Amino acid sequence: MTVLCGDPTFVTYSPVGPTGNDGAYTAPIPFVAMTSGQASSLYAYLNPSGTQQFAMALYDGVSQLLAYSAPVTVNPGDGLTQFAISPTPIVAGQAYIIALFPQGSGAFTFGTDTTSSASVFHVIGANSTFPVPPPILQGGIPNGFPAPTFFVDGDSQAQVITASGVIGQDVLDTTSLIVTAFQRCRIRSALITDEMLRIAQKELLMFLTSDLALRGPQLFAVDIQVLPFTDGLANVPMPAGTIDVLNVNLRQQFALQTSPSTAFNFSTPVRVNTVGITWTGPAVPVQVMAGNTVVAKAQPNASAGQTTLIDLDGAPESLSWSVVADPVPPNPLAVGPLLVSNVSFYQTAFQVPLAPYSRDDFANLNNTFFKNRPFQYWLDRQEPWPIMKLWPTPGPFEQSNACLVIWRHRQIMDIGDFAQRLNIPNRWLDAVTSGLAARLAYSINEVDPQMIPVLEAKAERALNLARMEERERAPMRIQPNIYRYTT
Repeated sequence: MTVLCGDPTFVTYSPVGPTGNDGAYTAPIPFVAMTSGQASSLYAYLNPSGTQQFAMALYDGVSQLLAYSAPVTVNPGDGLTQFAISPTPIVAGQAYIIALFPQGSGAFTFGTDTTSSASVFHVIGANSTFPVPPPILQGGIPNGFPAPTFFVDGDSQAQVITASGVIGQDVLDTTSLIVTAFQRCRIRSALITDEMLRIAQKELLMFLTSDLALRGPQLFAVDIQVLPFTDGLANVPMPAGTIDVLNVNLRQQFALQTSPSTAFNFSTPVRVNTVGITWTGPAVPVQVMAGNTVVAKAQPNASAGQTTLIDLDGAPESLSWSVVADPVPPNPLAVGPLLVSNVSFYQTAFQVPLAPYSRDDFANLNNTFFKNRPFQYWLDRQEPWPIMKLWPTPGPFEQSNACLVIWRHRQIMDIGDFAQRLNIPNRWLDAVTSGLAARLAYSINEVDPQMIPVLEAKAERALNLARMEERERAPMRIQPNIYRYTT
């Protein structure tokens, strides 16, 4: 017996059953045969209280009649009832429907599977030809009854045609994306050589890090970086991969605890907004714990003497806070402590925005080494990464009690291994694939030159669609800041 709908273990009868009012009863979705075979019997759990004669029929996925049973008299309490049909071929990959036909008008209930979310609905006018079902099922009422336990007996495996029930888990790895780009160039995957793959990798890298970078910030390539101030240092190098800076804030903060210890216990629960780690050796991946809960992870790129700041936006209050290696070693005592000289746990007092300077404005400052709390900056977009030049120059107070919070437009992550996925959301897959295909048309000799205008047009359409959707939905606010002139 192969289950088409429900669970073969009878549970109960439906609490509110149909009344046989001129109609058949089917599952709301068809079923697909997984292997070819023969169907010989249909089954239903039935408990009549008025109507006692029933027939069942097997239809294909477009509601065309394939086979039907003779009428069967069902008595109260009979439960699972068999309806024999002539052996009917079932073809793998095709859909089928099972229908139940009561005689006349009378109350009855069918068995339900309380562990399933399946249901059954009423097909209008379907039992007017009882015991011979209509050749085509037509009509229906969307509100159904609890899950039917309808079965087909035979050697054909079958399953319900349903949606996967999973969202966002399908992943297109880098190899699949590159192969798809070649296929758009009319090059079959069997003809792709190692040299072609190397060319495709270079073209993909340039497309992601140059072409897309010049088209403005993508929302998925915007992140927050928290950087420390250094006494007397006005030039702050931006982290690797920074293309541009969108917003800059100065965060004024105060330390709840500063010591070489990587853990601290408070007397009352407190919320920590920022953790600062000053290294005595090369930085290692770490995680911040609030009690036993991991609230942040970081893979800092710092050397001895440098400080890493970790933002804990949204972290809960906790009595204890700690910084540990990530992953936590099986025997921390054997590995030894983190190579740090100082760990600070901060709370935020306030944040204020810094205003951008142009190069001309910065060049005209009469004292670029003046020390005070910075309130302006010039972003010097040097190679390989920009340098933020602060004014005024931060002093010792800013080094101990403030930091920079930067919203930056960054590069898309490196391609990495072909088995990995690109650092792009699914909504950009077609744009990136089309853009790569257009670039391959110039780099791969095997591509027909006549394909170039077709691929370029497709790439431009896909990129425009992606860029037009890549926007924030918040309402726009215009604040002119107009002041009167004074004499």
